[in-house]
Amino acid sequence: MKHIRPITLRVIRDSLSLAASGCTFEEFRSKASFTENRAREVVFQLVNMGLLSIRDDELFLTDTGRALLKAFERESFEEIHEILLKYEPYRMLYHLLKRKKCTYAQIFEQTGFNPVIVDTLVRLMQKAGVNVVKDDKGYFYIERSEDEVEYELFVDLLRKEYRSLLKNSRYARYVEIPALRRRMQKKLRISALAFDNLFRKFVKEAVAKGFVTLSPAPKSVMRGRGVIISGRHYYFIYMR
Repeated sequence: MKHIRPITLRVIRDSLSLAASGCTFEEFRSKASFTENRAREVVFQLVNMGLLSIRDDELFLTDTGRALLKAFERESFEEIHEILLKYEPYRMLYHLLKRKKCTYAQIFEQTGFNPVIVDTLVRLMQKAGVNVVKDDKGYFYIERSEDEVEYELFVDLLRKEYRSLLKNSRYARYVEIPALRRRMQKKLRISALAFDNLFRKFVKEAVAKGFVTLSPAPKSVMRGRGVIISGRHYYFIYMR
């Protein structure tokens, strides 16, 4: 399980296409323009993943391989991810990073995967549409959607991070929304989009109660760095 060869989603797709009608190893190597060592490496990996089988020196797609090839043809990344989850190393790392953030060392402790294996699996996940992130401290994690975050927890942490940022703010009682977003993304392991959607919900409720005031961005600030609510671009927030 720990002997994983470097491979990309494109190589998997192209290799399955070449072997779809059955072919010998040499025919596969020639069509793919691989060296013999690289061809053996790719075939070994695809067999290990349960996508190829070998009978009398001929390569054939397994049922899983055929299903994956069809998913490629449909460009259905959700299906591609679901099929790759049948591969144990992919599944192990996915569920680990879904639960918590980990460094290379922590992943190795829990799975035995070295950095080359981790990077290979992470690239496969990312190409399959999984939002795997590596932060500036070297932690890997899978971003959670807004539906996976308890709203009350979001609000409590938002207020806490606001007070923390306020201590060093250059703008009196106001805090920069982008700074607040970055803090919340790291703490909750959520995407910028998830933060913005939850933040808009919070603002709608808080403004109605008079708890929050928003301020537009200065002209020197790019529009994309703040948050747009009801067609207006805001950059600062003040909480009472």
